[in-house]
Amino acid sequence: PPYPAHPLSDAPRTADTLRRQEAAVVPATDALAAEIRQRLQTDWREGEVLVIPLVSRRRPIGLVELYARQRPYRPPELELARTLAHQAAIALDNAQLYRQTDEQLKLRLQELSGLQKVIHELNSTLVLDNIIRLVIEEAVRATGADFGNVTLYNPQTGILETRVHTGWPDDIAGEIPTITEETGIMGRALRRKKPEIVDDVTTDPDYIPFPLPSRSEMVVPILYAETVQGVINLESTRPAAFTADQLQYVQALADQAAIAIRNARAFEEQVKERREASRRASQLALLSEVYRAFRANQPLEVILEEVAFAIQEAVGFNVALLSVARDGFFHRVAGAGIPLAEMNRARRHPQPIAAVERLMQPRFRIGDSYFIPAEDKALWQGQLDVMLSDVPPPTAPTAECWQVEDLLFTPLHDSEGRLIG
Repeated sequence: PPYPAHPLSDAPRTADTLRRQEAAVVPATDALAAEIRQRLQTDWREGEVLVIPLVSRRRPIGLVELYARQRPYRPPELELARTLAHQAAIALDNAQLYRQTDEQLKLRLQELSGLQKVIHELNSTLVLDNIIRLVIEEAVRATGADFGNVTLYNPQTGILETRVHTGWPDDIAGEIPTITEETGIMGRALRRKKPEIVDDVTTDPDYIPFPLPSRSEMVVPILYAETVQGVINLESTRPAAFTADQLQYVQALADQAAIAIRNARAFEEQVKERREASRRASQLALLSEVYRAFRANQPLEVILEEVAFAIQEAVGFNVALLSVARDGFFHRVAGAGIPLAEMNRARRHPQPIAAVERLMQPRFRIGDSYFIPAEDKALWQGQLDVMLSDVPPPTAPTAECWQVEDLLFTPLHDSEGRLIG
């Protein structure tokens, strides 16, 4: 069996021989011979020891140690030993190069096979989350990362939004810090549009602490035509866990992901445009019905009720209410999404026009309408009888969600600019 390995720090004479790259013949009592006895676990103390460094391409790669107990080495024997050691060094170096090349070739074939599989799967779907999940799973598999996530860049907010993550415990998902293009290692890579490997995140001033035991990190921007789409982020509990070869593979993965993400987003835009076109067609059809109602000489209440239901159906609001301005008040005439008893009560309580006009502030104006968010409800509470929807609020409301006490109204004017409803 092979002898146990010994660090060169415990064998200074041996290390010096390797450094000088010169053969040495020493008596068995020499300190160099003592180091050899310790490594070989022998107890001989007579004769000579021949030590020849194995040198290839001007660098030491090993050592030949020969022991002669009966007599000293003769010059022809020394020359033969040096020649054999030189040939052994070449053979050993070639074997190491072959092994490294063979391992690199196998690794490269595995990477190409994995990349080809991912490309095939990416080309078979236009669902954005499926694409992102494929990318992060392959990146984690190829690099051996402990944690990973893919974030997509939102150019409107400047924030990297995590879409898919792996390796994170569920209880810390809500503790994900907000990353922008100005913060964190991911933000730095996004800003520079260049991938990065950080061998020790604890020494990086841009690292944002996270409740995970990360020590090293790889960040690869996802770029399409030099436009940042997102970032692949990989982390490991081991320092210096990622290599340049792994970075090259993840970069190739990011290039393919960029195309797939771009295609998926283009598809989403097409679907959105089709839905918008369909919605506009429905609105035009409803407007046509309203126009026919106007020409049918029906009572105003009937016509406005058709308008209210058309607004509710075309735009998607839960409650729509139409009022007519008369004698300084808005008189509720028709509505949609309002119980009959509540509508009858509203008809008996007209609203002061002055109270509504006080809400017509420039900061609330959107086109010809006015939107008063729920946080400004104090401006109308106690002054207006607002019809609120009985639809329960979302369990986790966001800034984009319609709040129960949000208010949107559109003033109606006649051809001379007078307020009529």
